Amino acid sequence: MRPVSFIARTTPSRYIGWSSPTTTVTGCDSRAIVRPLDRPTSSHEGPARAVICACRAASAAYKPRRPSTDSRKVPVVEAADLDQIRHARELNALRIVALARLGVAAVMIIATHVGVEPKWPLFSWVPYAYGVIAVVAVVLLFSARSHYLVASRTQLVLVVVDVAAIFTYKIISADGAYVPLLVLMLLPIMVVLDVSWRRATVALTVIAGTFAVEIYTDPVMRAQIGFGPMTLATVIFVFLCCTVWLAVYAQGRQLDEIARLSASRQELLVDIMTASDEQQRVISEFIHDGPLQSVLMARQDIMSVLKRTPDEALERALAGLRDATDQMRQATFELHPAVLAGAGLARAVTQLADANSERSGIDISTDIDYPRPDATDPIVFSVARELLSNIVRHSRATRATVTLKATGGVCHLDVVDDGIGIAADAAVNRLRKGHIGLASQRARIEAAGGMLQILQVPNGTHVAVTVPLARAA
Repeated sequence: MRPVSFIARTTPSRYIGWSSPTTTVTGCDSRAIVRPLDRPTSSHEGPARAVICACRAASAAYKPRRPSTDSRKVPVVEAADLDQIRHARELNALRIVALARLGVAAVMIIATHVGVEPKWPLFSWVPYAYGVIAVVAVVLLFSARSHYLVASRTQLVLVVVDVAAIFTYKIISADGAYVPLLVLMLLPIMVVLDVSWRRATVALTVIAGTFAVEIYTDPVMRAQIGFGPMTLATVIFVFLCCTVWLAVYAQGRQLDEIARLSASRQELLVDIMTASDEQQRVISEFIHDGPLQSVLMARQDIMSVLKRTPDEALERALAGLRDATDQMRQATFELHPAVLAGAGLARAVTQLADANSERSGIDISTDIDYPRPDATDPIVFSVARELLSNIVRHSRATRATVTLKATGGVCHLDVVDDGIGIAADAAVNRLRKGHIGLASQRARIEAAGGMLQILQVPNGTHVAVTVPLARAA
């Protein structure tokens, strides 16, 4: 039997940005196909066999290409972007110190009423003023305005206030009172949670100097215990301050190491996603330029045969080829959306939502106001694809909404569904189990200067994504 030849044609696609180029497909000899038994063949079997042979040949010829680096690669995560780790650590430390400060102020006020008589009653208001400052600090640190107290200068001011208040409390107390001295010894403990060794150096130096001045200038204590024990107490206190400083320094080094490890993990996730996108692009182009073209040509030949000789078997084969064509086109679109370069992100997201809705039966609506293309469009499309895929696979939702806006130089993507919901720390838990999808998308968005948040809603899940537009930079 002689080889089957196809006539090259250009077939339009219903997906904007895709069209079937003129392609020459060389038919394969029917003897290359293993024939079940030796039954007679009809005149209509040639195109179907040629399709099978063409797909086999294309599959055998496919060789994955090494991902190439180009201008679309996401920027590498910078260490400066990880200041949020230090910020979170400092905020937790400040909250603990604020509670300790509140306890110290309570001890000072109680001691004033129990047994520590003030040397100058006119200044007896100092413990109460310090208590008010402690209460205000606790309220601010546990509120949405906590960032005001995280600044380095503000923390240094709080340390100065602590030293000044306790030092003043010791001065106004009667000579020989031990409670003010014990309160003064609590100051190093309040510094141990600091993450800046420079700030800790200043604070501990002032605290140690204040302790030495207080103990040596107290006439009652000098007369009762003598110079030697006073010096020993001072040395022990200085040793305590040095130990606290070493703890602060080690803590700062550990935090820097955590930041470096976090940066390495972020960069690795970005590289993985970039390589994955490149591989998806290669596979998408291979499917589009290879098997999809073969199937399209086979459809045309079968249609030509059916015009001359109607056949029910060929009708079924043609319907199957139509389904296969639609599936391959959808696969090529989702793997490498050429519509981004043609019609833009708005059309691509709309088409993506429609395809997921048709495949899953979930009612997915869109609200899009995104008129101009941007260099960050591939990142936004990638996260939209991941979120919609999660909805289809995991959410058990019946309705979902995709909102895409560009306002104030920022792209806003909100994906909401009415499914079973997802915890705010779900990305971390899934990353520990080896699922990098959502975590890697978050890494890419943060590398581009954006943010991905899982917001708490009564029912379902609301994921909010913000990415600065490159054209606004």
